[in-house]
Amino acid sequence: MADAMMEVVPLSDALGAEIRGVDLRDSPDGETRRSLEDAWRRHVVLLFRDQELDIGRQTAFAAIFGEVGRHFRPKEIRNEAEELGPNVMLVSNVHENGKPI
Repeated sequence: MADAMMEVVPLSDALGAEIRGVDLRDSPDGETRRSLEDAWRRHVVLLFRDQELDIGRQTAFAAIFGEVGRHFRPKEIRNEAEELGPNVMLVSNVHENGKPI
């Protein structure tokens, strides 16, 4: 992944930036990794549009920022969320058949 293609576009004066020109399916090279970490420190929230990642690839990408935590799931959603794996937290205010989706 070439860092020269990466663009950091601030979303506001307070926090947040959109990252353009990075395909998260590829493992970032050292320079791109440093640029992403710097953007994260400066902007706190990073937005990556139009990325098609499975759970494993999302977890691998998140690991460039540090150790990926594991989440406890309440009993009522444990079975429904197992396909997400232990590193993804289900956050939803949408329910179907009484269960969050």
